[in-house]
Amino acid sequence: MSVVANDVPAPMRGLIELATALRNTGKHIEPEAFDAREAQYEIEIAAAIVGGKEELRKRPIISAIQSPISPLSYDKGSMEASIEFARAGIPVVSLTMPLAGETSPVTLLGTVVITNAENLGNLVILQFASPGAPVIYGAASTVANPRTGVCMIGAPERSVIHMTLAELTRYYQLPCMLAGGNSDSKTPDMQAGFEKAMTLTTLLLARGVDIVDGLGAIDSANTMCAEALVIDNEIASAVTRACRGLEVNNDNLAVDVIR
Repeated sequence: MSVVANDVPAPMRGLIELATALRNTGKHIEPEAFDAREAQYEIEIAAAIVGGKEELRKRPIISAIQSPISPLSYDKGSMEASIEFARAGIPVVSLTMPLAGETSPVTLLGTVVITNAENLGNLVILQFASPGAPVIYGAASTVANPRTGVCMIGAPERSVIHMTLAELTRYYQLPCMLAGGNSDSKTPDMQAGFEKAMTLTTLLLARGVDIVDGLGAIDSANTMCAEALVIDNEIASAVTRACRGLEVNNDNLAVDVIR
């Protein structure tokens, strides 16, 4: 989910957000739960739509984003929620978010190490809880602005971190969700267009990325912008086309046309 329902009581936010999203789209949804009970309710909601928990296990219409707490720790409530999702056959995205210079080493490779360790730790816990549980390697790692301490999601260093993580996910043969198409600009302006195109292009050129997280986000991911989401869709289409490259065959060589 990209936005938070701040107009309802906090204990109900996740459930209201999920129910609202499922009423308004047939697309896959990625909610979050902060304890086991909330996860159970979210599983019930999704199961009611597809015709029961066994049908949900066969065709999960949701996956759960559950984030470790950098560096190298796991919240009790979030972990218990992850286990509930795993036992129900719901894919769990371990969305790690270390911040270079604050919650991970200032070096980019050190931040990669922290990100990787948190993902593998989450994977081990869920496989012990439910062997064969579907898990997605996730990351929204980046660097901190040394002057302000604010995370910089449009920085080129973020692209370097995620390109390296894409290589790791291929090595582990795990599906992954990595961040790209991001900007620190507070409006969908020239800065936003440059940063979004840069972070998305470098990420997709790394290959092997299954899901890209962060489209539509501006202001260091504090704001979801509808206009930016439309622009990001255009950028993503162009970058995806560029990444396809060219297929060499007689039709594409068009020698007969040249003659």
